Amino acid sequence: MFSNIVWNPGRDVLFVNDIFGDDFSTEFDCLVSNELATLTGATRSFVDDPLFVDAAADDYHVQETSPAIDACDDSNPPTAADIDGDDRGRDFGSASAQVFDIGADEVWFGIFADRFEQ
Repeated sequence: MFSNIVWNPGRDVLFVNDIFGDDFSTEFDCLVSNELATLTGATRSFVDDPLFVDAAADDYHVQETSPAIDACDDSNPPTAADIDGDDRGRDFGSASAQVFDIGADEVWFGIFADRFEQ
């Protein structure tokens, strides 16, 4: 699991049934989660509220103050456009070396927010 938000407070993210034995392997990188204890070996991941716009109404865009914004580099970049069809990793307003937003939404700021550059 790479560059994802897993937010279900009060519950474990992962439960592995014994029937998988040693055949079950996982990799976790660049996640925002409600817990990391069950995600053994998770790298560059952290526990924090992703600040969805309105999860109760199924709006999983993140607010402009979300800790998921510009939180990942290009080690495991998203391979598809975001939930709005926007390109990933093109946040021209960021001075950070981290260029990808975690999750399904790539937030655009300032002059580029209205897709003027296209």
